[in-house]
Amino acid sequence: MRSVRYILSPLILILSAVSSCNKDKKDTITPVLRLTLTTPGTHYNMFDTIPIVATFPDETQLTKTEISFRDMNGIPVQASFSIPLSGKTYNLNSQLELYEFRLPSGNYNIEVTVSDGENITTKTN
Repeated sequence: MRSVRYILSPLILILSAVSSCNKDKKDTITPVLRLTLTTPGTHYNMFDTIPIVATFPDETQLTKTEISFRDMNGIPVQASFSIPLSGKTYNLNSQLELYEFRLPSGNYNIEVTVSDGENITTKTN
């Protein structure tokens, strides 16, 4: 009986140590954002559409992307739009229409953000 106790005690300790180390791992890797836009400095007029092509790979699950049109101070100058995503990779082929007629001539940026629910990656061009 004594030998059974000596065998069971270490076995119980090992099982409890293994089960306590088996916690859910938090996603710490941000999604990759490969963005293809027109050449910086390209001239557009009101009601033109700007093509946006991007690829978003992630090791877990993508949740959404958001596209916005911003001034040089990073302030949105027309409404942004979101696209819900699913899967580990998404190929975006979209267009941004310039519809805000009160915009003065000048330089502006397109900002694309992608999220996997835990991490966010943003690129501006």
